[in-house]
Amino acid sequence: MLIPEACQLVLEAAAAAPGRGEVMVLDMGKPQRIVDVARALIRMSGRTGIDITFTGLRPGEKMSEDLVARGEDVTATNNRLVTGATVLPMQPSELPSEVVVHDHASALTWTRSHALATISGKAS
Repeated sequence: MLIPEACQLVLEAAAAAPGRGEVMVLDMGKPQRIVDVARALIRMSGRTGIDITFTGLRPGEKMSEDLVARGEDVTATNNRLVTGATVLPMQPSELPSEVVVHDHASALTWTRSHALATISGKAS
């Protein structure tokens, strides 16, 4: 998908959202392998001798992404490339009192640990 097409799709998704807490899921076309993108960028830069190092997955990273969680309602829109998903609300009682954070690093740490605990079934 080209940048103008992606921009148009984002605008259409914004217009299609009724505004009741849903997330708009966009079909951006065929997934691209990161290594192919990196190789293309290196080739287009005209530079040579640039190595690509494969480091493997870091903690918390995954090979694929679930776009909609279990229990979330999926709604079609007029555009087949835009789908709405109603996100389940999080109750304030589910948040530990120390979770109220005012900086990005703390929020990121809590989000990663909570996501990993939820995936492993050990959410508190």
